[in-house]
Amino acid sequence: MKSISLAALHRFIRQMAGAVAVMAVLPVSAAVEIGQDYDVLNLPAMQSPLATKTWLHAITRAGDRLVAVGHRGHIIYSDDNGESWTQAKVPVRSDLTAVDFPTPDQGWVGGHEGVILHTADGGETWTKQLDGYQFNDMALAHYQALSEQNPDNKLYPILVGEAEFALEQGADRPWYAIDFNERNEGYAIGAYGLVAVTYDGLNWQPIIEAVENHDGFNHIYSYEKLGVDDFILVGERGSAWYQPEPNAAWKLISPFYTGSLYTVISTNDGAIIVSGMRGSTFRSTNKGVSWQEIELPVAESMIGSERLKDGRLVLISAAGSVLLSDDDGVSFSRLDVGASWPYTDVIEVEPGVLMLTGLRGVRKIDLENPTQ
Repeated sequence: MKSISLAALHRFIRQMAGAVAVMAVLPVSAAVEIGQDYDVLNLPAMQSPLATKTWLHAITRAGDRLVAVGHRGHIIYSDDNGESWTQAKVPVRSDLTAVDFPTPDQGWVGGHEGVILHTADGGETWTKQLDGYQFNDMALAHYQALSEQNPDNKLYPILVGEAEFALEQGADRPWYAIDFNERNEGYAIGAYGLVAVTYDGLNWQPIIEAVENHDGFNHIYSYEKLGVDDFILVGERGSAWYQPEPNAAWKLISPFYTGSLYTVISTNDGAIIVSGMRGSTFRSTNKGVSWQEIELPVAESMIGSERLKDGRLVLISAAGSVLLSDDDGVSFSRLDVGASWPYTDVIEVEPGVLMLTGLRGVRKIDLENPTQ
């Protein structure tokens, strides 16, 4: 049975809470009309003075600018290292979960309802490139054609069946991570084994067959770049995938854990750290051939990670813990950061200074004085 992702669980709770509130004050007929008319893919994100203080799911740099994305299509950006923020103009109200900028101007965002957005002005305005309905149509046509062209291939009919099922379900599959290089080539990964690629920054195509993940179509949560075109992926049910060589298909690493893995980071000495449910964390020095379990000081699900410029590693949890390693991930200690809340992503904005996103928006933490 598939486990529900944290993002999906939070979204379900919010939807249920909103539905109860609406039903309490409106007649049934009015509530149905709202449900029929409300489509987050066709409604722009609302401007809100609270955009910096509500759910934000991911953050990155666009040159000297910070860009964070999250709840109900909110995208905010800062030109002063997070001291002040401006809300961007966004054409959808979908929850946004992933962001990447290969250059200061060009950026992409992925989110729920299969949406992918693009900006050419450093994140101030955005356009929709793709949504789940378009991707489902595209995937079905793509794998039907490949199945007809390759009648002896046993995988393509399976992918046709998966595409047909996705088409029946609608635009219900989120992207969890997105990555671009300076050649405008990008990858998006997500729920139920979704993988897409673009070679020009505009036109997307499915490459679900590129990941050895077809016996369960497990969620793919995160990635780490080991080189320019060399990635390791992690996901549901302890799944991890590596590329034998850059630009090659991803092979499933021999299972070493049964719970979900939510984040992966590489160290200065070339080791790989993966972490996930209940704080389960593992370290490999040979690209996943073997793994050593690392005991953390807390049994909390680790959601994000960052390698600092000085080589230290940071893990953040869904319960609000911030962990630090100064020995390439061999051990971690818990920082006292004072009052906290669930975190979703972390980056270093200046040496020894973190910017985190989470339940209450953005938070800056100076590792020299983390409680302030």
